[in-house]
Amino acid sequence: MSFIKRKYSSLQVNLLSSFKLRIIIYLILSSLVIFILTCKSPQNKIPEEVVEYSESTDTKGYFSPQDKRSESLLQFVKELEDKSSSFTADFSMKVVTGNETNNINGKIFYEKEGKKVKIQLLDPFFGAIISQILANPSVIKIKQGGNEKLYVQKMGDIELVDPVGQKRYRIPFPVIFYSIALDFTGEFTSVGSLVNPTEKKVKVSRNKDEYLYIFYEGGLESLELLSKERNLQAKAKVSEASKKGTHPPERILTRVSEPSSGKNISQVDILYKNIKRTSKISDKEFQL
Repeated sequence: MSFIKRKYSSLQVNLLSSFKLRIIIYLILSSLVIFILTCKSPQNKIPEEVVEYSESTDTKGYFSPQDKRSESLLQFVKELEDKSSSFTADFSMKVVTGNETNNINGKIFYEKEGKKVKIQLLDPFFGAIISQILANPSVIKIKQGGNEKLYVQKMGDIELVDPVGQKRYRIPFPVIFYSIALDFTGEFTSVGSLVNPTEKKVKVSRNKDEYLYIFYEGGLESLELLSKERNLQAKAKVSEASKKGTHPPERILTRVSEPSSGKNISQVDILYKNIKRTSKISDKEFQL
């Protein structure tokens, strides 16, 4: 009988110990999950900058590309193209739509020779690829993580889907692409383009859309799109603190709006990190 009591007592102790162990493991795992969800790497507070649109009806001081007065700016732009190089970089992107804010991390590859851009959007916790975008001046290819299907479209707006909330974000991709690629000369010298050498501005018409490029003494300051047909206006500008004459700049701010109402659709803040400039990037990096 005493043996049974001792065995019963021992079983109680083992069960109690097992129960306590499960509670401890549960608390540890719960704390770890809470830590992952709430932890943010320390960052210096970045001052807010407002992206203001230019006056679209401004026509003073513009000349055709063939006008001799345009030569100085076109030569300056050609020198910028020649100085640019291929590069790879990590980036963080903050997308604000209404009262919602989403943060996305990613990698970017730019091959100057083929004017190719590849963007990988990564899971913020585990670093897995959730979307890949491969683009050249005429075509965009998009592939979702875990899906072999490839979506192909002409250069234009793209729609990103938040994998968690399934919210859709419309992004005027040409604004981002052309600010990365620095491929100007062909369009700037085309029929219909207008050059303002005094204010370092160039207007370009592309597929019924109007683009305005503005330069500063070190590079491209901003790129603005106005599409009345799609009721879309967007502007990507280099942050004031990033105007160092380097390509790509460390921080680019983009605002997307409806010109008819003035309503903001979204605001995108991109920070480039670990930028590595190189003369050539392997072709295998541009496979999806």
